[in-house]
Amino acid sequence: MILKKKNNIITDTLPKHKEILVDSNVINHALSRETSLKTATSSLIEILLSDEYSNNLYISVFTYYELLKGATESKRAEVENYIEKFKLIPWDTTRINRTAHLFTKYKNHKQIKNIIDSISTADIVNGSLIFTEIQPMLLTCDYNDYPRPFFTEKYLYKIEYTKGRGNKSCQYCYFLEANLDEFNS
Repeated sequence: MILKKKNNIITDTLPKHKEILVDSNVINHALSRETSLKTATSSLIEILLSDEYSNNLYISVFTYYELLKGATESKRAEVENYIEKFKLIPWDTTRINRTAHLFTKYKNHKQIKNIIDSISTADIVNGSLIFTEIQPMLLTCDYNDYPRPFFTEKYLYKIEYTKGRGNKSCQYCYFLEANLDEFNS
């Protein structure tokens, strides 16, 4: 694991004592067949949960569904075992209304309305869950699923790993915060 600085965002530290919603793509990397990616991403999750960092990690019921839906029968037990590390955010009327509100904001935003079809329902659901008073962060490997100006990058974590034939690669994990002013405008 290597922490670095990118675009003037401090990345030599990770969030401590935060509420963090984890996107399914992060968990998919932690369960990957690519051993070095799996190890590095799992290490990030373990660091965030460690006593030193003491974060609370969550997944939405939609993420839970996505992970189980994508798991083969032989992989399902591994997925269920891994997601026990996370607290589950239930689905209720308040959260449904917040998701619909975010979708409407996207649809009416001049920069986002043209790309709305490329943003999955799951990402709109997860994005809406951080627009609350406690403002949890969102951890994702795909910043494009959470468009600016509604989300801002707070931390960046670079995972370097080796692919099957020894090729070096990297994956960025973004810790995003909600822009409540944009959401409430």
